[in-house]
Amino acid sequence: MTGGGGLALPAGYYAARDPLDPGRVLCWRRWDSTRRRDGGPRFDPWPPGSGIHRPRPPQGAMPAGLTQPEQYMRREEWRKAHPYRPWLEAVTAVICADPVAAAACFAHYTLCCWNCGKALREEHSKAYGVGPDCRRDMPPELLDRYAAATARHHAWAETVRCPS
Repeated sequence: MTGGGGLALPAGYYAARDPLDPGRVLCWRRWDSTRRRDGGPRFDPWPPGSGIHRPRPPQGAMPAGLTQPEQYMRREEWRKAHPYRPWLEAVTAVICADPVAAAACFAHYTLCCWNCGKALREEHSKAYGVGPDCRRDMPPELLDRYAAATARHHAWAETVRCPS
């Protein structure tokens, strides 16, 4: 995606609840493209190519006993009633409203660094949501904000809280 409010975010990884299905958490990556012809900032689903980042009917919305063609038709009808662009704008608005919480949510649910996406192995890294290499150059006040947000998400793990 090359447009939208997500481009104003700092480069990194973020997660938020799906506005149409609060039981689903979506991960996103804001990065600067240097390989593409158009270059510039990008805001894309993470992991790349996962294909899960589009509106879909919430769990339990599909009646039982439908054949595959009937399920396909129901999904297509639902998607026509819930277009992609407004949904994507709702997701990016949630992330942009509190990017620190969205980054902490990403780190909590994936156990990956919100900045570079690498797996977190050390307990300090898991507590901050940021790996040691990325922490090294981070201002202490920003690191404190991320640590506090990550701690909130760890404390709320039972209720699966993410920005929504």
